[in-house]
Amino acid sequence: MTTFCPSISAIICTKDRPIQLQTCLHTIRAQSMKVKEIIVVDASDRYHAQIEALCIAEREHCIVIYIRTSPGLPRQRNIGLLAATGTYCLFIDDDCELAPDAVQAFAKTLDLLKNDKHLGAIAGKIIEPFENATGLKIVLGRIVEQTFCKLFFLQRKGNGNYLPSGQPTFCKSLQGKYCQQIHGGFSLVNCTVAKSVRFDETLCGYAYMEDDDFAVRLTLNGFSNYYQPLAQAIHRHSKTGREPSFTVGKMFVRNWYYLFCKNFLGKQGNAAAFALALAAQPVFSLLKGRPIRAAGELCAIFTILKSLLWPLFLKGGNYP
Repeated sequence: MTTFCPSISAIICTKDRPIQLQTCLHTIRAQSMKVKEIIVVDASDRYHAQIEALCIAEREHCIVIYIRTSPGLPRQRNIGLLAATGTYCLFIDDDCELAPDAVQAFAKTLDLLKNDKHLGAIAGKIIEPFENATGLKIVLGRIVEQTFCKLFFLQRKGNGNYLPSGQPTFCKSLQGKYCQQIHGGFSLVNCTVAKSVRFDETLCGYAYMEDDDFAVRLTLNGFSNYYQPLAQAIHRHSKTGREPSFTVGKMFVRNWYYLFCKNFLGKQGNAAAFALALAAQPVFSLLKGRPIRAAGELCAIFTILKSLLWPLFLKGGNYP
């Protein structure tokens, strides 16, 4: 075990997932290296999360800060940041289960990178239970999917950097390495840095890609991000069934367009890559067996095209 023990505030943003939250909290308390405090930012309709937070605080004799707020993931993350008193904040999705030595792995990485004065964030490895499934049909499907995404600048597995279209590639390196992309579901961030950058609260829906925007702005502000696969968490994926698939498709394209204009538009060739990726996205959703989501994406694309042909919509940098 490393002797370096950084001060870490664990921040969990939750909404209507009391069972997943309970499991997540238990895996945090079971860590071989303890965090300074656990901050639960709750936007649930009921009070199950508050009861669970108070129970674990009493049972485990640990500091648990419970904050109730209105829904909105970027807002919840920013509220958690303001409440954090640690040097670092560890963002954890409420449906993630941490490996017993996850916090220790982050601490070892901080010790390893202690001379990097521009370190912004360290992304851990999120394990999806279905990603190791085998079988000829599954493997061939993955190859086709990866090839399609590579041809059309869509998000895929890669080196952890961002594509000209504004979509991420998810780092799958077996060793720690510098990259651009981090995920809000399981990442350690310097609190001072995070409070200066903050999460963008103007994103629509449940704010898909809020972590990508945060990661890009970290790098644009001169900070470096690092991927550490030894810090691991299992993602017990909860369906985004709070909103219909059609609405999710619209939200995804709208946020993507907004963030592309915000962070990627100025570079030569990026607009062409974005246009190609945008045209391919509904096709990709159809290939994945998501026709309703594809319809939502097409609806958002039509709205974007209409706004581009109607200059009034572009005043002030608004997006549809």
